Amino acid sequence: MSYFAPRAAVAATCVVLAGFADHWFVRRPEPHSVAEFSPFPAKLGSEEIILMRPVSVNGPLFTHDGAPNEVVEIFFDRASLADESGAPQSIAYMTGDDSPGAKGSPCRTTLHASLEHAEAAELRLFQDGLAGGVHRREISIKPFGSPLLVDFVTMGDPSLPNQPGCNKLLQIGDSERTVRQHLVKVRAEPGFAVRLKFMPASGSPNWDGPSGLFEPFQAISLKAQSVRISPINSPQILRMVRTANSRAPIDVGNLLIGTDLLQGVISGVGWVTIDNAAVGPTFNEWISGSYARAAAVAFVNLLVLVGAAAFVFRGRRLKLPAGTTPGEIFANPSGGLRVFLCHCSEDKPTVRDLCKRLQTEAFQPWLDERDILPARHWDEEIKEALAQSDAIVICLSKLFVRKEGFVQRELRYALERAEEKPDDAIFLIPVRLEQCDIPQKLRGLQYIDLFAPDGYTKLASALRARMRQLGPAPGVSEAAEA
Repeated sequence: MSYFAPRAAVAATCVVLAGFADHWFVRRPEPHSVAEFSPFPAKLGSEEIILMRPVSVNGPLFTHDGAPNEVVEIFFDRASLADESGAPQSIAYMTGDDSPGAKGSPCRTTLHASLEHAEAAELRLFQDGLAGGVHRREISIKPFGSPLLVDFVTMGDPSLPNQPGCNKLLQIGDSERTVRQHLVKVRAEPGFAVRLKFMPASGSPNWDGPSGLFEPFQAISLKAQSVRISPINSPQILRMVRTANSRAPIDVGNLLIGTDLLQGVISGVGWVTIDNAAVGPTFNEWISGSYARAAAVAFVNLLVLVGAAAFVFRGRRLKLPAGTTPGEIFANPSGGLRVFLCHCSEDKPTVRDLCKRLQTEAFQPWLDERDILPARHWDEEIKEALAQSDAIVICLSKLFVRKEGFVQRELRYALERAEEKPDDAIFLIPVRLEQCDIPQKLRGLQYIDLFAPDGYTKLASALRARMRQLGPAPGVSEAAEA
């Protein structure tokens, strides 16, 4: 268990890391289908749709063909007439009918809007006034990087009988102009909004659209480098899809502007960001995108699993002390030469240090306070440990030599165990922890001064010699060399 546990932990860590790598590889930000994020709605009055480099599929960016029974108001925060010179200023255009008893305006306004330089433009769409409702619509269009060109004309609607006429008013700065039935072209400055209001001229508007409402701009098809939804005038990204210059633009279909909905249907391949965090493809989409890379990831995962299993269950490779060869691996059910440390309790700090040092090599020291389990018989456990030991180190000190009690019984057990060994066996090794006398029973054995500079080296050499005396265990050397 002590051998398999660390290897199993390492193998499990590798498998977990491989799983995290898979998750990153599959869900990492990369271009993928954006259709799953359709529709792309913005909340009226609080969010805006931002189009980068918008291009119309056919004709102007936005077209309003007009409808009977409507009143139109268009406000330019800063603009100028396209066919006139002069500094940009505020411009307002309004239609209506002030005749007594009129039930609706005979005005019908047609409007087109396009960007002067679409390749460097950004367009923001939002509603910052009255957010919809059946009696009023207010739409704001704000261009950046390019002027917005807006042209419109209002004609009397012959389908409405008994109407005295259509009134039109164009206000430029502080001056007012009466407009006849001709086209008005306005150049809106970048960074300034164009606000459009579409209203019924009576209590019974004849408008088409969801819930009987009129859609000022509907079924618009555009292409854009990116489509983004943010809080109005905020850099925060709530939702965004974008594509690189070298890739096909994002398709924005059925763009709906000006009613209780402000949204578009997007499609194409691009990067997706939600709440300022990049979103990768789904697993099914990633697999269907390239079976070759899916097979490659599966193959690597299989290698990781097989390698982890082989690492856990393959033959153990022991750490060899200096001076031994790979073939000199010796039988031991727990791993390493079993060394019993005989000592008195007062010398415990020094013996603990010796125990730790022996553990760093291919030895398995036995220390009572560590290896005797609770509720076990002390005397029986020590006898059992002595019986299973491959070598016994007698840790001598001044106190050990003169102390009475169990430590002398432990020494007697060790001597009895040594009597069972051959005369040339390196089994009982006296080690002096300090300057002290050698007990009479041990004076026939060469001792080691552990406090000397080469003391531990001599002890390790003696233990390695004991390992060579025991000889290699059958089959162990082959496993270590594999």
